[in-house]
Amino acid sequence: MANGNVTMGSVEVAMADIPHGNLAILVQRSLNHIFKNERDAAVKVGANGDETQIARLREEWETAKRNLILTGVLGTRQGGPRLDPVEKQYRSLLLAYVKTTFAAYVKSKGLATKFPTDNETTVQIGKSTRTLPEMLAKAEASQGEELRKQAARIVNERNRATKAKVEAGSDGEADLGSVGL
Repeated sequence: MANGNVTMGSVEVAMADIPHGNLAILVQRSLNHIFKNERDAAVKVGANGDETQIARLREEWETAKRNLILTGVLGTRQGGPRLDPVEKQYRSLLLAYVKTTFAAYVKSKGLATKFPTDNETTVQIGKSTRTLPEMLAKAEASQGEELRKQAARIVNERNRATKAKVEAGSDGEADLGSVGL
């Protein structure tokens, strides 16, 4: 919702143009959805079928959601800090390195060992037993510096390419097509 406008399908409409009765109906439908569907989905995850716990979790959830609505922060991102692009690229490269190294080793030894898909699963090959976080830590110790340099190069190149596409727009006019959109 920008500048008091809302999008209805593909049309942007000023909220002031929507009759108050219809706004009230829309708000009530939204609240019904939030305080029934979203609440029940959230409570279902944590309740384990205990009716007393379900009632307590519903009340806690409703109080928290009502506070978000009344303080104007409903729908704002509540997550933690985001990774900077180089760190995100580095983590992606580190995981790819571990996966390819693991796959090559397993294949070279003729083993049928599967790559761990979570942080708790251990993989045992010969005398070595590792979890995914342990494999990532070992790879970081041996390859981290080079992978960080590679991540920085990738991000810098991506930024240069995007900037070049924007600057090369059609006759100086804005053209989203020139940047792949």
